Amino acid sequence: MSKEETLRNFGVSVSGLPGKMATLIATELAQRRLLVNESLTGPEIFFGAKAYIKPVVNNMEMPVDEVILYPPDEVPPIFKNHGGKLIIVDASLPDAVNKNAELYSTWGIPFVMLTTGGDRELLQKTVEASNVPAIIAPNMSVPVVVMMAAIRHISEEFPGALKDFDICIEESHQSAKKDLSGTARAMGQMFQKLGVNYSEQDIFPIRDKKQQLMLLGVPREHLGGHGHHDYFLSSQKGDVELGFRHNVNGRQTYLDGAMLALKFLAKKVMEGAKGEVYSMEDVLRG
Repeated sequence: MSKEETLRNFGVSVSGLPGKMATLIATELAQRRLLVNESLTGPEIFFGAKAYIKPVVNNMEMPVDEVILYPPDEVPPIFKNHGGKLIIVDASLPDAVNKNAELYSTWGIPFVMLTTGGDRELLQKTVEASNVPAIIAPNMSVPVVVMMAAIRHISEEFPGALKDFDICIEESHQSAKKDLSGTARAMGQMFQKLGVNYSEQDIFPIRDKKQQLMLLGVPREHLGGHGHHDYFLSSQKGDVELGFRHNVNGRQTYLDGAMLALKFLAKKVMEGAKGEVYSMEDVLRG
């Protein structure tokens, strides 16, 4: 059975509707007839509100899917009565990460955590203490994950090799993103293993649209959804400089990665995995 066929054994709930990334994922799932009609949302959304998902198949609009939204203090009924046939994709806000993960673990629901932020160490421990597997990754874009894997490999092969280097990280995202980039944090920690002087104070978030347009060259049509990252390394003597960059415009690459992650996780669930935390590198190896 292929991973695509395995995924069809499950329904998928998307936490974070009516957010843009959550809506994009829900639309893709609706087109594949995998979307369930109950979703966990944020505290600002009133109980009983609905998200309206408009799938398109072969350039033809399909009937609108209505998804009932449940705020954090209300547990969606399907969480309690899923019969082992539910997976969650979480694209909510950073301050919801740990509480949501505890809820999913309590009700025995495997999940893919797209959302960055929160206490990541606690997040991992929550999964490991549960009976469900989960995928947790700071970035879902396959090309970016490949680059991150390369830097991680270098940091493990040559620890301390850049001990006299400093770093400056610029990360630009849509103005709605309030937290620091999880990808920038992860990359900074990898460079730190290489000996680079790094702390989160070396990350400079850019959320101003004029700066994004004029200084970074973000296409105007992608101001509402992009991820541009530049990593500048310089020796303390000032005689050597290194630079790394990964720019993403739009959200399609994250959607593609999320779908790969869902297929991988469905397979792991069918194989009986419990309390396992997987990364996007694990997904690509799989």
